[in-house]
Amino acid sequence: MKYPCLFIVGSILLWLSEAHSQSYSLINLTDTNFALLRVVAMHSTSGIGTSPGVKSIAWNATDRTTNGNGIILAQFSTPRDLKRAMFLYLSGGDLELVKMIGNGEVELVMLGNYSHPASGRFPFLAVYNVRLGTFSNFVLFSRMSDPDKPLVAVDIVLEGDRYCVLARTEVDYLSGKQDKVVVFEYDGQQISWANIYNSVGPIHSEYPHGIAFDPSGRLAIGGIIQTSGDNYHRMMLMDIAPDGTPGKLRKVELMAPNQSYSNRYGWTFIRSNGANLHLFSQALLGGSEPGQLLVTLFDVNYALRTWRNYTMPIRVENGLIDGNVFYFGGQAPSSILADRGYVTVKINSANAIVEAIRLHQKGLEFLAGKGSSTACFERTGSRFWTAVIADGMSPQNCVLIENDIQFQHKCSTPLSSAVDRDTMRIAELGLSAKELDLISADVVLEQKELSLGATEICNATSADHTEETGLKVFYNVASSRLEIHSSGSVQNVEIYGLDGKPLFPQLSQSGHFAHCSITNSGMYVVRAIERKGRQIVQKIFVP
Repeated sequence: MKYPCLFIVGSILLWLSEAHSQSYSLINLTDTNFALLRVVAMHSTSGIGTSPGVKSIAWNATDRTTNGNGIILAQFSTPRDLKRAMFLYLSGGDLELVKMIGNGEVELVMLGNYSHPASGRFPFLAVYNVRLGTFSNFVLFSRMSDPDKPLVAVDIVLEGDRYCVLARTEVDYLSGKQDKVVVFEYDGQQISWANIYNSVGPIHSEYPHGIAFDPSGRLAIGGIIQTSGDNYHRMMLMDIAPDGTPGKLRKVELMAPNQSYSNRYGWTFIRSNGANLHLFSQALLGGSEPGQLLVTLFDVNYALRTWRNYTMPIRVENGLIDGNVFYFGGQAPSSILADRGYVTVKINSANAIVEAIRLHQKGLEFLAGKGSSTACFERTGSRFWTAVIADGMSPQNCVLIENDIQFQHKCSTPLSSAVDRDTMRIAELGLSAKELDLISADVVLEQKELSLGATEICNATSADHTEETGLKVFYNVASSRLEIHSSGSVQNVEIYGLDGKPLFPQLSQSGHFAHCSITNSGMYVVRAIERKGRQIVQKIFVP
C-alpha cells in the first residue's frame, strides 16, 4: 500500500532541513606593509556537535619593509573570527608554501620551498600545533651532490609520522635538461630513503603534480609527461612501492572521437578515495585556454574502470574529494564566458553527474586571467569553503566563500555543462630508480603577528534554497508521476538513475509545470532548469 500524504510530508521536512545561511566575505590584511601574493591552502578540523570546526588558511605573502617573502597563517570558525594572523619567515631568504595538510585533529603539516640568494633553493617541512599555536618542527632538505641542481617541493602525504614528499628536479640530457620525479620519506627525525626516477638515459620529461597513497598502500603519482618526439604534454600516472621501489609509469591520453590526438594537458592532480584512485586533469586548447575536464577512476590494480570528460566554463585551479563529492574551483575564462568571475563545480562521484556549477562574481574581477584559489571541506554542517584572490584585487584582500552541500548560493549564478566519454588510451613506459643523497637540517622559524578583518560583501542568507530557485520536484504516488513545479517557465528537465545513465521518459511540459510517468521503484536524480537559468538538482525516491 502506498501513502502519498506521508511522502509529501517527508518532502516538506526534507526541504525545511536544508535551510541554511552561507557567508560571502572580503578578508582584509590591515597592515599595508604586507601584501598577499597567493592563497595556497585551507584545512578544516571537525567541530563538536553542531559547532563549526576550526579552519586554517595560508597565503604566500611579502613583507614590503624587508622585501622578504613568507607565509601568513590564520585560523577561524566563522569569517568574523578572522582577526589575527601570523607572518612566518626566515631572515635573509624567502619562504614559499606549496601544500598544507592535516595530521589528526591538532597538527598541520606545511610543505614548501626556502630560497636564499647565496645558497640556493631547498624544500622545507614544518609541523604546526593549532591548539598550542606553536611549531614543533621546521626542517630544510638539500642535496649533498649536484647542489646546483634544483630540488623543488611539490606535494606531500603522511601516515602517522611517515612523511612521503614529492619533489621535482632536472637532469642534463644531450644538449638540454629534462624534469624528473623525486620522492623521499622522512620519519620526523631522518630521511628513510630518497630516489630520483628515470634519471639514466631519459627519453621523456616527467613533471609531477600530486602524490597519494593508493588503496593498497603504494604511492601513486600524477602529473604530465612529454615523451620523445611529442611536442605536447600528456597525463602521467606512476606507482612506487612503500620503500621507493619503482612500479610502472603510464601515459594516459584522452582521444578525440576520430582517435586523433586532440588534447594536451596542464593542471593535473590525484586523489585516493576508498577502494578507488582518481586522476584528474584539464586539457589545454591553444596552449593556454582550458578545454575538457577529465575525471578518471582506477581500481586497486591501476586498471581503468570508468571516466568522464566534461565541457564547462572553468579554468580549474584546485580540487578535492569528500565522500561522494568531487569539488573543483577555478576562474571563468573570459574567452568562453563574457562575465568573468570564479566558478565552483560539484560532481557526484557515485554517478558522475554534475550536480551544480555556480559563477561567483562579487569582488572577483580577473583582469589578466591570473589569480589563485584553494578550498576545503568542513564535515560539521557539510560546508565547502573557498578562498580566492583575483588579479584585479587589492594586494591586501581575499574573498572567502562558504557553500553548503546544495551549492545553491544566493550570491552566485548557475551555469551549464556537457559530459562525454571519449576514448581513453593508456601506454606503459619503463620506470627506474636511483638513490638520491639528501640531508636534513633543523631551523628556527621566525614569526610576526598581524591583524585581519572580515566584511560581508554579499548577503547570502536564505531560508530555503527552493525559494531561490523557484523549483520544486516531487513524486505523486497517486498518479505515479514525477512532477516539477516552477515559479517561472521550465526550459529543460533531465532525469538520471543512480548509475549515471540518463532516462528518456515521455515528458509533458506546459509553462510552470512538467511531469512524466515513472513506474519502477528506486532512487532517481532530477535536474530541472528554468528559462532564466536557475536550476535545482534533487534526489527523488519512487516507492
